[in-house]
Formats: sequence, C-alpha cells, structure tokens
Amino acid sequence: MLLGAQVSGCLVLLAGAGLLFRGVRFAQTAEPGFDTKHAFMMGVNPKAVTATTTSRSALLRQVIERVQTLPEVTSAAWVDRPPFLGHGSGPLKSDAGTSVQCLFNAVSDRYFETLGIPILAGRDFTKQEIERGDAVVIISESAARQFWPGRDAVGRRLLADRWLRSLVKHDSFTVIGIVKSVRSTYLSKMDSSFVYFPKTAPSSFGLMLVRTRTAPEAAFRSAFAALSGVHSHLPS
Repeated sequence: MLLGAQVSGCLVLLAGAGLLFRGVRFAQTAEPGFDTKHAFMMGVNPKAVTATTTSRSALLRQVIERVQTLPEVTSAAWVDRPPFLGHGSGPLKSDAGTSVQCLFNAVSDRYFETLGIPILAGRDFTKQEIERGDAVVIISESAARQFWPGRDAVGRRLLADRWLRSLVKHDSFTVIGIVKSVRSTYLSKMDSSFVYFPKTAPSSFGLMLVRTRTAPEAAFRSAFAALSGVHSHLPS
C-alpha cells in the first residue's frame, strides 16, 4: 500500500508543476514558440517498483507507449529538463572551427511534435538512433546561423569539449535537424543557440511531456489511470 502511495504522490506533485504551462499562457507577454494550451507534465519513479536499471528503463518504455495510445493524447516524449525549468550550457565547436556557447537539453523522439515546435530542416530523432546511442543532435535555427551562417547545417558536425565528452560519450555529433528557435529559458528573450541531444528511456526518474487533444486536466486523469495497466503498483 505504501509503495503505491509513493508513486501516486510523485505523479500528483509533478502534475501540479505541469500547470506551469497554463500559468505561462496567462502571464506571458510574448509567445514562447511552442504549444502551452494542450500540454502537461508528469513524472514516474520506477525505483519504487523495480530494482534494476534494465527493468526500470523497460517499465518507462511501457509507460510512454501506453500513454501514447490514449485517445485523448496526441503524443508524448521524455525530457531531461522541461521549458522554464533550466538547461545545461557549455561551448561547442563546429566543423568549420566556429565556437559558440550553447544551451543543452536531452529529449526523446516526438519531443518537438509534443510541444508543437516546427522542424524547419532535416528530421526528428528515431527510436533506433536513441536506443543505439548514435552521435546525432538537433539544433535551433539560431544555432545553425551562428555555427554556419548562410549555409545548410544538416549533415555538418559539432565537436564536444572534454567536459561534454564525459557526459555524452562522443567526440562529435552529426546535425540531423534544425528546429525553430523558442523562448524556453526566459519569456523576455529568444533562447540563444540551442542543441538537443537524444534521450533514452530513463533508468531512474522519468519526466514526460504529454500533448493532448482535449483539456489537459481530463487527459491527465486518463494517463494517470492507464499506468496501472503497466504495473500493478502504479496508480489506478
């Protein structure tokens, strides 16, 4: 009984945090560049119900697959840090030798679809690339302009410094897509150069963004209920 309560409490708490999107919609003085009307955030802590890294990742893959099948849901994606809740940052160098200070985030496939961020060139991550840990990235249009002004950035490479290599385990990355620049750090200004790395199914706490066809509150209730079909100790 306590086990179920721990997971339920976690989900309810993060659902409340997800109402940030609604608060932004009413308070904003500038459009953020992504959909705030039909999105919510929820979290799942697989450590509460399964012990190993492999089993936790498998559980979270089942969770997002189940949520994506709900009729109220358009798409769902894992994210390391949601909009307005901080990002990583650091320098990257292009294959042309240009060094730029960038913002970082790790996102799964369908993240841009989930938040309604247009892909301007190239494509999204694939599940296969993410599972293999391929050295690929998607960058914002502002990053593309700074790294390769006046040139096509898709297919070009970014080089990681020593600190970043210790985190992402690759020396360089191929740009596979360019997305519209957004305001996900501050509403008062457009994000500077942004680089999105592929995110696998988490092995510990999983933070998921969900885009809905209906009111987010109603879709959240359905998503919350659907989790019991994945594991008996998840909320029902």
